[in-house]
Amino acid sequence: MLSTRNLLITVFILISVSLFQVRVSCQEVLLIDTLDYLPLSIEGALENNLMIAASKGFDKEIERLISKGADIDGETYQGATPLIFAVANNQLSSVLALLDHGPDVNKVTLNNETPLLISVKNQNLKIAEALIRGGADIDLADKYGVTALHYASIAGSFEMTDLLLYYDADCNKKANDGTTPLMAAILAGYADITDLLFQNGANLEARDNSGYTPFLIASQNGDTMVMNLLLKEGVDLYEKNNLNYNALALAIESNRVPAVGLLLEKGDKWTSPEKEGVNPYTVASAFGRKNIIVMLEKKNIAGRQGLRIDEFSITASSKFNIRGYFTGLFISFKEPLINAGFAAGCDLKPTYTKVLVKSGENTYYQYFDKSSIVFAGLFKDFTLSEKSSGLKFIISASLSAGYNFGGKFKGTSLSPENKFKIIPAAGFKVQQKNFAFRTDLEYMNSGFYHIGPIWVRLGVSYNYFLSRVKSQGKTIKWS
Repeated sequence: MLSTRNLLITVFILISVSLFQVRVSCQEVLLIDTLDYLPLSIEGALENNLMIAASKGFDKEIERLISKGADIDGETYQGATPLIFAVANNQLSSVLALLDHGPDVNKVTLNNETPLLISVKNQNLKIAEALIRGGADIDLADKYGVTALHYASIAGSFEMTDLLLYYDADCNKKANDGTTPLMAAILAGYADITDLLFQNGANLEARDNSGYTPFLIASQNGDTMVMNLLLKEGVDLYEKNNLNYNALALAIESNRVPAVGLLLEKGDKWTSPEKEGVNPYTVASAFGRKNIIVMLEKKNIAGRQGLRIDEFSITASSKFNIRGYFTGLFISFKEPLINAGFAAGCDLKPTYTKVLVKSGENTYYQYFDKSSIVFAGLFKDFTLSEKSSGLKFIISASLSAGYNFGGKFKGTSLSPENKFKIIPAAGFKVQQKNFAFRTDLEYMNSGFYHIGPIWVRLGVSYNYFLSRVKSQGKTIKWS
């Protein structure tokens, strides 16, 4: 009897424990990290805590804090609201929870960003669509006049661009610099987005503030596919920007050989009075495009020019070795087609330096010298690479004749021997349009004992282009 009672008790206990475990396991335990919350005794604590909850995706906390009186549009000193925190941190559930309470969906931060612009830059489709459905102004621009569609187009986000167009984003709205979404897509090289904008009514003849059109930008980029698409739609082959650059000149400057070939196949009036822009030979010569000059000649394009000096440079430099140094200035003139020219200058010692003069087989005298060198010679540049931004990497070689002259050695009536010198040199140059930095190795015998003939020259140059055909090219500063 006892054993039966014990058995029944044991069974009862096991069933009770089992039921308790089932009940506990069915309960949802949600841990909320509130360590960053401010105490409610502090002014603005509810709004601060709401921003934290929104950024971390604590939907229940969002509801609780709003019910406690938190201002849904409370903002930081930078203008960020709970909705902006949720969008910036890609918290879709928080965005939806906040939208249920009617926040300002077009709030602009001090950085001139709206929730929609932030979601587009983050390429978060779901949040972007939720904001649009929640009343976000799809064409609201930032301080640069740039809309969500601009940013989606230049970032290459096809799905985002398609979404914005589905909700009737203005595909012809211009930024402050006149750039349209189509121009941005072409400049960035996204053919799929370009085609999508074509299909949605983008203006193919729009011009920015510098007179660039989609066709001119495509020519600058050498995008022959987009160029053909635009030409099939009837754009003007010979259109020009504000600097009188047409598509051919831009393609030549950017060294887009296939684009040059396409343009020469499509038209032959590049130098005719009614269509003429910048002389293509002038552009090709200024940038040293020998192969393109050959292409122009084969197509019988008029306006061929001979060799001529186009680039003038002035360089401030220092040259030195272990035992001596000079500072100097020299000027150079270069013919860009052959990439060679003439240079002349002067190197001076800014202070006296110790030198040894050999007087006999084992006799040396020490003096303080402050002599100078004038030189002139020829140089040849070899371009290693050239970027579309105008950045060039160049190897240079030169051969100069120099003449060493100077006053008397300090404290004496003696003067250093005046000598003619042959000065070969080779160096490396980095050039960005009007400015260049160079470093050279020169061989120059100083005539003094124990001063080696190898010198290092460092210099900074300013380049002035006589033909003034250097176009800035289409750029976008807000991307």
